[in-house]
Parts: sequence; C-alpha cells; structure tokens
Amino acid sequence: MFAYSTPPQLELIQGYRLQARIEDGLQFGFVVGEFAQENQAKLRQLEQERDRLSLACAAAGLGGIAGFILLSPLFTAMAALPALSSLLGELQTTSQRFFLMTELMEALEDENVAIEIGLKPEGLREIDFFLRFSDKEYVLIQIRSLGDAKVTYNEEREALRFRKKGGGSKTWEPDPLFELAEQERWLRRQRYDLLGQSARDRRRPLAKLLVLWQETVLGDHPEHLYVTMDDQKYLTIRKMGTTALVTKEQVIDFIRGYLASRRSRKTS
Repeated sequence: MFAYSTPPQLELIQGYRLQARIEDGLQFGFVVGEFAQENQAKLRQLEQERDRLSLACAAAGLGGIAGFILLSPLFTAMAALPALSSLLGELQTTSQRFFLMTELMEALEDENVAIEIGLKPEGLREIDFFLRFSDKEYVLIQIRSLGDAKVTYNEEREALRFRKKGGGSKTWEPDPLFELAEQERWLRRQRYDLLGQSARDRRRPLAKLLVLWQETVLGDHPEHLYVTMDDQKYLTIRKMGTTALVTKEQVIDFIRGYLASRRSRKTS
C-alpha cells in the first residue's frame, strides 16, 4: 500500500540539516520552541547509541567469522548468534527511533513540543515516543515491524492479524493494541507529571499511534474503520480505547491532522 521511499543516507542528511537549523536558531536568538535544545540532545544520544550498536554488531559478526574458521562451527553458532541477534534487535529499535525523531523534529519545528523517548513502564514494552505539546495535546507512539508482512484487523476476533508471503494468516501476539492501552494507563497513573498536575489534565485525550515500519504494510479494510482528517483516511481501531494504525510515511500527516482537529474544537 505504501513503500519505504527515503534512503537512510538521505534521512541522515536531513537530520544534520535540522541540527544546523536548530543550532543557528539558538545562537541567534529566534524562537525554535522551548524544548528544541532538549530534543536535539536526545537526538544526538540516539545517534551515538546507534553508532555504538553498529560497531558492536560489526565486531560480533567478525568474531563469528573468526570463530567459524578457528573453532568448531557448531560451537561458534551457539555462542555468537544469540548475542548478535540481540544486538541487531537493539540496533533496529534505535535506528527506527533516530529516523522517526529526525522527521518529527523537522516537521514540528514550529511547535512547542517535548519529545520523550524510550520511557520504561515496569513489566511493559518501552514507549518509543510520547509527544507533549504546549497546549496539552498528547500523542503516544509505538513502532513495530514484522518484516515483509501485511497487517489487517479482524472484527470478529477483535484482533490484529498478519500474513507473510507464502504463509497463512496469524494473530499478532502480544497484541499491540493491548500494549498501547497499558502504556496509556501507566502514563496516567505513574507519570502524571508528563500530563499535568491537575486531575483534569490527567484525563485529557491522548492519541495512540501504532506505526508500521518499512516492509510491514496495511491491508484493505471496510470504510467504517477509517477516520478522515484533512482529506486523509487513517485506519482507526476502537478496542481498549482508540488507536490509529499508520505506515511510517503517514505519521507526520496524522499528527498534523489530529492537532488541527483538536484545536478547531477548542476555538469553535
């Protein structure tokens, strides 16, 4: 349905241009948002962590090759592959966050938005991003990838299903919709400092966004499962709250459309 069209090298260049614009803004005193400097520092940390993991993966891979030559191939496979697999998983997560945060900062540079990364609820999946806008609008983002797969929502089973080439349809477990609902519950109960001090602030609406990455795409769905904002349609599942499912290419348009919709209600 959607293709991943931006090569990593171009995303890196865009990130460096964004960094230069923010640094220029801070140097010359024009407004770039209260949290711009904090966000930029977090982006640098992600970049440094990504570089560290890239080197670690390369070292683990070379170590595996050397072990294959010098030692028993079976022993090498047992010792090296789990460590390399774990490192590759960490590298994928960090890279996804780095690239998406670069896009968020560039697209929302005129917004006063604080971007929280990798919040760690006890017993739950890490929260990839939590966006806090100055007018107390909030967006919770989870990034997921199933490789080359198509994702659909089965209304009868009330479950997300996916199908890979040459395989049958399977239920997505653990359920990302449940995970997002639990993450929201944790934010409201344990991190109300991020939402505001008053009881009213802690009850404010919060948009939940499940982002499908690169080769993982959305299948077709009945019209009633879509919500339209700014002439764009977004698959929206009402289960344990409301969650929108989007591809990486739709994230920015969704956030802009959501903010415009929320703000228009405040002024009408």
